Amino acid sequence: MRSMAQAEIMMENQGGVSFPMPENEDFRLEVLRSHEILNTQPEAQFDRIARLAAVHFGVPMSVIAMIDADRMWCKAVSGVDLKEAPRKDTFCAHTINETDVMIVPDAAKDSRFKDNPFVAGQFGLRFYVGAPLITCEGTVLGALCLLDTYPRPFFSPEDRRYLTDLAEVTVDLMEMRRALLTDVRDDMYILD
Repeated sequence: MRSMAQAEIMMENQGGVSFPMPENEDFRLEVLRSHEILNTQPEAQFDRIARLAAVHFGVPMSVIAMIDADRMWCKAVSGVDLKEAPRKDTFCAHTINETDVMIVPDAAKDSRFKDNPFVAGQFGLRFYVGAPLITCEGTVLGALCLLDTYPRPFFSPEDRRYLTDLAEVTVDLMEMRRALLTDVRDDMYILD
C-alpha cells in the first residue's frame, strides 16, 4: 500500500477544508463517466451487494459510492437514507487513494475525521471501512463501505478479504453493465 503522501495531491475547498486527490483525477473521472452509472436508478444487483455486506459484517449501514468531481454519489445503500454528499465531507474521498481496504476504527479519535459532519453531526458515525472499487485497469472509481455508530477496534484479515471480494464483484457488475450498454448502443446504430 502506498503512503498518503505519495498517493495524494491536496485540494482546497470552501472553508479551507482539504481532502486527498488522486494523481490521475482527470482520467479517473473520465473512466467513471464512461461507466454511465452516475445518477441512475437503483438496481437490484447493487442493492443486494450493499445488503449482503451489511448483514455479513453485522453493521447497520453500507454504501456503494462513486466519487465524482465534487460529490459522493450512492449507487446502493443499506440501512441509511443517503443519495449523495459533498465529496469534501466523505470518508470515501480518502478511500479512492488506497489500493487496499481503508479502516477507521473510531472516527471520533481520528484527526482526519473527528470534526467531520458525519461524525460530529446527526449521523454520529464512529466506524468506517471502505474497499476501493478498482477497475481491471487499476482505476479507483469509488468504494464499498461499511458504517456504524459504534467504534469497532478489530477488522480481521479474513474480513478484509471478504469485503475486497464484494468490491471486486461490484466492479465486475459495473463492467458487465457498461459492456451491455455499449452492445445495445452498437445494435441500435446497426439498425439505423
